[in-house]
Amino acid sequence: MISHLENQCKKYPYRFGVADKNQPTLSFDKKPEGEGNSSSSMIMHRYNAEDLRQAIAEFVIGDEHPFRVVEGCWFRRLLKKFEPRFQMSSRITVARDCFKIYNVEKAKLKKSLKSLSSRVCLTTDTWTSNQNLNYMCLTAHFIDDDWKLHKRIINFCLVANHKEIHLG
Repeated sequence: MISHLENQCKKYPYRFGVADKNQPTLSFDKKPEGEGNSSSSMIMHRYNAEDLRQAIAEFVIGDEHPFRVVEGCWFRRLLKKFEPRFQMSSRITVARDCFKIYNVEKAKLKKSLKSLSSRVCLTTDTWTSNQNLNYMCLTAHFIDDDWKLHKRIINFCLVANHKEIHLG
C-alpha cells in the first residue's frame, strides 16, 4: 500500500517528501531570551531558502570553514536530512553570500564610526604565522555613548617582513 501511494498515486500529498513547500512546520525550541521564562515551546517555522543560504554563509564565516565544505558529500547529506527541499548551491555562491555579509557588516561599521561622538584610536600589530608568512593588522579602538570599549579589525594584510622600511 505504501509503495503504491509513494510511487503511483499522484494525489498522495507526501509523494515527494513534503505536501506543500509553503506549509509551515513545527519544531520544539527554547524561547529566545527576554520572552518570558526559559521553558521550551512549540515554534512554527516556514521554509525559506534565502534564510538557509544566509545561515550556511554564517556557518562558513563563524567556524572559518573553507568554501568547499559545502560541496562535500557528507555536508550535503546532512542538509538533505534537515531540509530535503533545499537545493544546495556551489562554493562560488556561498563565497558570494559571505561577501554580501561582509559588505553589510562593513556598512554597519562605517555608519557606527561616523555617528560616534568620541575619538577613534588606531593600532597596528605584526606577526609571523606558522607558515612563515608576515601579517599586519589595523585595529580601531573606540568608546561608544554607553561607555563600552569596542575594537574592530579594519584591515588585515600580508607584508614582506617586519622591518620598518617595508612597513612605512
